[in-house]
Amino acid sequence: MKKIEAIVPSSEMHTTFDALEKMGISFSYSEIKGRGRTPMKEEEVDMGRGRVRLAEEFEINAFIMTVVNDSMEQKVIDTIGKSTNTHGKIFVSELKDAIDIRSGQHGEFVVQQQK
Repeated sequence: MKKIEAIVPSSEMHTTFDALEKMGISFSYSEIKGRGRTPMKEEEVDMGRGRVRLAEEFEINAFIMTVVNDSMEQKVIDTIGKSTNTHGKIFVSELKDAIDIRSGQHGEFVVQQQK
């Protein structure tokens, strides 16, 4: 089993979600803030008697996490990569075990069989 985590720009998260859903992949996501090496955009803002240039402090991204059988690993990585055209990161980890809380079953049974 593989745990695949991806950080994608919030502007492209719905494209990525749609691509994973078409594959039948279940996933979780959360919105995160972070700072990469990309220079932050500055914007002029009216403050009192003048204009001030302020830089955004953080970028807002989506953090996507899914667990798949080994056979689906490369397909999921390719799908995320193709749906995120600008930038982002994908992290892949080997999972030792997975446990379904309700049934108590272990292993690949817990991971839904994807297409």
